[in-house]
Amino acid sequence: MSESVNYRDRYGRLIDKESWYKDRIYRNKKKKGSVENKIEDEEFLKYRGGIVQYNQRIERQNEYNLVSDLVDGGNYYMNRKYDEELRKKVHWDDPINIINSEFNTKEKLAINYNLNRLKCKYITPQNRFSIESGYRWDGVIRGNGFEEKYLLKQSENASKHFDY
Repeated sequence: MSESVNYRDRYGRLIDKESWYKDRIYRNKKKKGSVENKIEDEEFLKYRGGIVQYNQRIERQNEYNLVSDLVDGGNYYMNRKYDEELRKKVHWDDPINIINSEFNTKEKLAINYNLNRLKCKYITPQNRFSIESGYRWDGVIRGNGFEEKYLLKQSENASKHFDY
């Protein structure tokens, strides 16, 4: 059994080690694109990734060129257009919106605020502070009955006061 390595060319003929290495180096250079393989056609080079990819490349380049339009010289990810869009959005629970709104009287502001608030769909039991339930309340009373007893006692005391 011979332990020597047999080197062969692309046709299967036996060749020596040096010519095999030369052939391998030549093929690698050819694959990488040596001067012989480069195509100088500008139209081909422009669309070498495809037309869609070329258009995407142009769009990315245009976005990159808008760096001068960024807020504070590029310290933030937002640009002025996006910032203006966010400022124009109206949120129903924005407290600054009350100050900057087109209404100028407090009554109109209160009416507008109350109309836009989300409300609980269940009947809220009375409590000593007259606080309404939140809009996410599921309608289940989880108390121990203290509020009801307290309110009954208050009404009894008030009725005794009026009896005299």
